[in-house]
Amino acid sequence: MPDNDTRKAPIAERVDAHKDLLVWSLPLVEQEYIFDVLDGMSQTDAYLKGHPDVMRTTARTQGSWWLTRPKVKAARDEIVELLARESFQGLRALAPKCLSVLARNLSGDDESACRTAFGILDRIGIGPHLGLDVMQERTAGLDDFLAAAERNDS
Repeated sequence: MPDNDTRKAPIAERVDAHKDLLVWSLPLVEQEYIFDVLDGMSQTDAYLKGHPDVMRTTARTQGSWWLTRPKVKAARDEIVELLARESFQGLRALAPKCLSVLARNLSGDDESACRTAFGILDRIGIGPHLGLDVMQERTAGLDDFLAAAERNDS
């Protein structure tokens, strides 16, 4: 699977290389439950998958309870934190491209591209940190911002 398509991969495949995660120390049924919930399955259906002989009402109760169990919750939170860090790093890697888009579009020819670039920079905290007013989608301090960004890259 190509690297740029990883967000579509099931969560278990995305974290498989991280052997030190708590999830791998849990029983298989709990691992599958966590990954199914993180992949978007309801807690009830994820529990039913591992316990097909229980009634749906029981699965609803147990599925909800499982996410409150300390090891299951900690394993889920650890995976969510790992994926969030990876997503943030991906956005940060886009910062030079965003700066380039902004530099090329100072005349405002492509408002959509500039808005997207401002949004990415705002999410990773670069704009406000360096004095760029991204909340109002204005270019206040853009020259200083670009100069500071170049200094940070070198």
